[in-house]
Amino acid sequence: RTPARRLVADTYAIEETLYWQTKVPPGSSLYDSLSQLYPTDIHLSNNDGSFFDTRREPYGFLTWRGMEQMRLVGHRCAVRYATYGHQASKTVDANASTDDDGAIETRKTIGRSFLRYWNIEAYSTCYLRTVKSVQCFLHGLLGDDDQRSYEDYIGCENKQRTLRETIAEEAKRERPTSRPGEDLVGVEVRDRTIDTLNAFDRNPDLMKSLVTEVVDTDHFQKYDDQYGSSLARQLCDLLPGLLAPNQRRLFGGPSGINWIHAADHYVCRLSHGLNYARFSDMEHDGKVEAALRKLFRPTITHLAWRFRQWYKSPPLLAAIAAPPLREIEGQIRNAVEMDADDRRPFVVYSCHDVTILSLLYGLGADFLEDDNGEGWKFWPSYATTLVIELVRVKEGKGDPDDTHVLRLVLNDEPVSVVALRDKADKDQVLRISDFAAIIDRLEEAGGWGPNGRLADDPACASVTRDMSGWTG
Repeated sequence: RTPARRLVADTYAIEETLYWQTKVPPGSSLYDSLSQLYPTDIHLSNNDGSFFDTRREPYGFLTWRGMEQMRLVGHRCAVRYATYGHQASKTVDANASTDDDGAIETRKTIGRSFLRYWNIEAYSTCYLRTVKSVQCFLHGLLGDDDQRSYEDYIGCENKQRTLRETIAEEAKRERPTSRPGEDLVGVEVRDRTIDTLNAFDRNPDLMKSLVTEVVDTDHFQKYDDQYGSSLARQLCDLLPGLLAPNQRRLFGGPSGINWIHAADHYVCRLSHGLNYARFSDMEHDGKVEAALRKLFRPTITHLAWRFRQWYKSPPLLAAIAAPPLREIEGQIRNAVEMDADDRRPFVVYSCHDVTILSLLYGLGADFLEDDNGEGWKFWPSYATTLVIELVRVKEGKGDPDDTHVLRLVLNDEPVSVVALRDKADKDQVLRISDFAAIIDRLEEAGGWGPNGRLADDPACASVTRDMSGWTG
């Protein structure tokens, strides 16, 4: 996507804005087109049914490249579950399978056949970029192999019109429905008072209080001052927008800048091949470019450190990660009871980098465990995908722990969890009871019990809920 804010000097504001405008589809044209296939339903409790992040176009918008990344992730999922999913039992060979009527189903039609076997639900936070992300994911998931890259359409209006017309033709031919006669596969932005995806939107007052408690600790203050303040001063010398009066320095600390915005400058430019010093008086100074490049990794590391402190706080982590994980546990238990021919749930959540990071901490991903290792410096890249798969290992009904296991996959790589280290099982597999116990411990440690501080999580209508400045 594009950066959430511009950090260049005001004299270069127009130039940078024009650059980013070339990287995003104009206006709402492609969102409107994709909504013909995958309509959006926004609950009115979310900004009166409007997106939070459309006021600063083109900043904070999904780019052509981001759209293509999500389309490819969707297509990879289609191929993965055509190969390993429950419909794989119908496979004839590596390139073809049979449908319910015995007709040959090739790789080219995997996407269109997906709905025969899976019941798709898609949820998003109330941001245009997250809704559009999941629409592009669905387009790749349910489309044909011969789909062209979105990036092929960058440029003149004629190319973009061609893409809109192509999507319109798809909508006329076969709009994806959950099954014949039922509603279209769409994207739902749920009632913010009960939505599990973004605790900062659901209850910003509680979340700010919990974050402030972490920031006010001696450890946080000393480390942020010792390592963050010097780095922040170097960044501000080169990126004056970090010091702008209207920059919200969310959740504080001695370093005094918005670290999400600083990281944004790097990640967005790197993703689009743009020099870090571009649009400044020093853009042709190789030493300045080298200096900014040298600050890239320390900036991401300090951002990861700050969130690590937050997510090592049991109440804060429980408030963010426990609700979505508990919701997923319920879906898993329902799926176990399904009959063999039932379509299985395929639930998609489109959220933010900080949400995925919280889920990894909540699950106890082992690569994040060691304070002295490198794993904790992980920060989710664009199009990061965390998958929780329910895998049947034994036919028939019975104890779910005997018939099913869970598999965690992050960007196509397996994830191990700390809770399995002390298990007696030699196979070290994650069973449903293990998953439930992880959530139980998370809730108990965080105070989510009947008399705990998180037991009452009321939504407060009196505060602004636009957190787009810090979510990725």
